[in-house]
Amino acid sequence: MAMTFAVALIPATTLFGAALDYSRASAARTTLQKIADTAAIAGVTERTDSFAVRKRVATSVADDQIRQ
Repeated sequence: MAMTFAVALIPATTLFGAALDYSRASAARTTLQKIADTAAIAGVTERTDSFAVRKRVATSVADDQIRQ
């Protein structure tokens, strides 16, 4: 009985670790997508015709969001 439990514990632990990793990766992806969306909106709504200025604004917003 104890041997069966010990052998079954290995894949169970592996599956638990994989689920935890997936959960953290999914949360990180969601956070990064929100940052990208916010930066894109900030760049597009900047009132200028200069692509360089819009890019600078978007990059600045993304940098600020990442540092929070």
